[in-house]
Amino acid sequence: VQLQRLGHQVTLLSTMPYYPMGRVYPGYRGQVLVREELEGVPVIRVPSIPAANIGALRRVASYLSFAASSALYACLLPKPDLVIASVPHLGTELAALAAARRFGCPSLLELRDLFPDALAFVGISTSSRKARALRCYMSAIYERFSLISAPSATMVAALAARGVPADKLLLLPHGYDNDILRPSSSPRAARHTLGIGDRPLVLYLGSFSKYYDVPNMVRAARLLERRSNAHLVLGGRGADYHRVRLMIDGGRLNNVSLLGDVPRAQVAQYLGAADLCITSTVASDTPPSYHNYLATKACEYLGAGRQLIAIENAPVVGGALHQHDIGRAVLGDAPASLAAAITTLLGDGGQQRRERNARSFARTHLDRRTIMRSFEAKLRCRLTGRI
Repeated sequence: VQLQRLGHQVTLLSTMPYYPMGRVYPGYRGQVLVREELEGVPVIRVPSIPAANIGALRRVASYLSFAASSALYACLLPKPDLVIASVPHLGTELAALAAARRFGCPSLLELRDLFPDALAFVGISTSSRKARALRCYMSAIYERFSLISAPSATMVAALAARGVPADKLLLLPHGYDNDILRPSSSPRAARHTLGIGDRPLVLYLGSFSKYYDVPNMVRAARLLERRSNAHLVLGGRGADYHRVRLMIDGGRLNNVSLLGDVPRAQVAQYLGAADLCITSTVASDTPPSYHNYLATKACEYLGAGRQLIAIENAPVVGGALHQHDIGRAVLGDAPASLAAAITTLLGDGGQQRRERNARSFARTHLDRRTIMRSFEAKLRCRLTGRI
């Protein structure tokens, strides 16, 4: 979207929407090809095998099926000046390389995660056989792309240490889009829907995958029942969703609400209603490449001016929160520490100061328009002579 706003003609190839439940949304089911426009960007949706955020084999099949269908369709489009593979999941890079080779144009690998480092968050050792094989595969992929971007300086440094030439590497930090964070109605509408009145609202929006350890948040909420009137709101789905529901229902917890899937248009309302947000990056051995790393969700929390608790076992978000007085970090699998941090941040009188600090930090460092203007200028310089 930002590249389109900067005057470039962008065409996006994507799957039919099915995330996170693994079922294609109504209106897209049975379709082979769908053309639409999102925020002014032409989008072409191609078929793939839908997969929920559980089950490794099904997800691999989903990634590879999208790679095949997008590679085939990309070759039917007009010749581009640049092919970009945005890779939160593997497979897309293969389609981009096929299209770039077909057209004889440069290619950019936009990494959202670093592999095999990211395997640590699903409990797989980065020294395992699977990780070693993935490291070899990614090394071969890096050689074939013209340029590679990563979302943190630590990831860029890790890529350089793995032999990726410096003139291939670009920093493209995550950020927030201020337009998306403007609620379409009063944040009080979200509170009314939840029936919590003026009680402090603690918000988590994201996946219920095991590596985010949402059950830890529910255990903290149980402790909070005796010491605070805070209400925990959990939005999203994933492998732990039903486990979390059973914990809430079985424990008869009245201070936790499950939202399920939250439409993008409603995210701003819940952020506007929140007094405190939670982000979680839990791994027993978080790789150094993920230190000092702000994921998109954390950027949006800060862009909305919300104080933040980071659940982490390494200095991922916590360093920035401490340095700029925005919140605090607590260790994973420590519900008592999480409950104590929630109680402190909601009751020490510093909430408004931390919210101002969050907005100031986000405006200075995380505004996506500013980030993309800088990135686009660097991209032009790197591509000079290659197009």
